[in-house]
Amino acid sequence: MSEKKRGAWRRGARERGATGRGATGRPTGTTTEDSGSDSTPQLNYDSGTLTHSTDNSNKCLAILVTSVNIGDEVVMKEEAKDSLQVALQTDELSIETRYSIPLVGNQAGLEQASSTRAFVELKQHANSLGQKVSQLELNNASLEARVRVLTRSQEHYLCVRHRFISTFKRDKCGGEQSESDRQYIQQGNLQVHEGDVVTDSLLYTEATRARHDLNTFKYLYGIYPVFIAQLRQQATINLLNLHATARAARTQQCHNHFFTLFQEFIRKLQDQEGNYRDDYLIGPPTSVTQAYLACLLCYDSVAGQDGSCH
Repeated sequence: MSEKKRGAWRRGARERGATGRGATGRPTGTTTEDSGSDSTPQLNYDSGTLTHSTDNSNKCLAILVTSVNIGDEVVMKEEAKDSLQVALQTDELSIETRYSIPLVGNQAGLEQASSTRAFVELKQHANSLGQKVSQLELNNASLEARVRVLTRSQEHYLCVRHRFISTFKRDKCGGEQSESDRQYIQQGNLQVHEGDVVTDSLLYTEATRARHDLNTFKYLYGIYPVFIAQLRQQATINLLNLHATARAARTQQCHNHFFTLFQEFIRKLQDQEGNYRDDYLIGPPTSVTQAYLACLLCYDSVAGQDGSCH
């Protein structure tokens, strides 16, 4: 091919989009290797790193990148060949060491190698941030559960302290007992003699001298104290307290069948992963909802009589 024809061919290729990256251009590229051993370096687009297939390689990547206009697939392939040929003949090649491995290529090729690595690093950073966010959400949920437990236990403890002061006022001060004092004493008595799963769980999980008789707690409340923080539904807590009160009562307060129904409720309350779900009163009734209602109906029946719990 004469020099005149070669120049015209190059100009035609450039007019078809081979000179640089425009808004209508798509980057194309090719790689070649220096002669030497069979070991070929690879640009890993997943990790953004350059790697060798063997430890001792004397080859490096040669990267050539240009662009073509977007259009018909066949035409784009032909233009890519022309464009790469022009870039190979006209673009200045440089040698740079990136990621501890030498690269040979035109400016667009070297930039492509760097942008690939930068994109992968950004993706890895985003994944790392996503994992940190997930961990923070778990920590936040744990803290929220602990705050709920502490708030509930404080409310119950205040009832007991009200009872102490009002009882002292009644027995030692000789003053007239107000209606609020009578209510404080009554509520405090209930707290002392009834179940309180939230506060009692702290005796096993938060106390300086934690209790170790876990089976006693489970016999009273149906589940182990470590799981109490998962419970958000007040109805669940009330039923656990009701069961403990019935277990601890000196006289029978409910059908014996109530305890069987309660165990069935606890069994259904636990999911396959061993956690206790607390949404059975939200949405359509489920088997857990039915087990919960059966417990309440049975407890409300008169002890010793056949009732709705049978």
